[in-house]
Amino acid sequence: MPFTNNIAIWQARSIVHHCLLAGMFLLLALLQITAQTPTTISYQGLVTDNAGTAPVPDGNYQMTFRLYAAPTGGTPLWEETQPTQILRGLFKTYLGSVTPFAGS
Repeated sequence: MPFTNNIAIWQARSIVHHCLLAGMFLLLALLQITAQTPTTISYQGLVTDNAGTAPVPDGNYQMTFRLYAAPTGGTPLWEETQPTQILRGLFKTYLGSVTPFAGS
């Protein structure tokens, strides 16, 4: 009889483990469903003088960012202008923070 008892305990533990695994997969699926798509794009760069040899002076600049469908020319699909701080020629910004992207 003790052997039969051990099998019953093992089966009960196995069922509990399977239920826990199923619960974890369900939770992960729910998290995927409720996850939101980011509405901005992190962007950084280096701004130099016209000769391209030295960074522009530190300060705040009005910068215009545009996205195009083609590598050259055409009409922008999206555009925004935002104040951007430049330090040692470097800047970082979040595109879409002023003018949201279509569909966001």
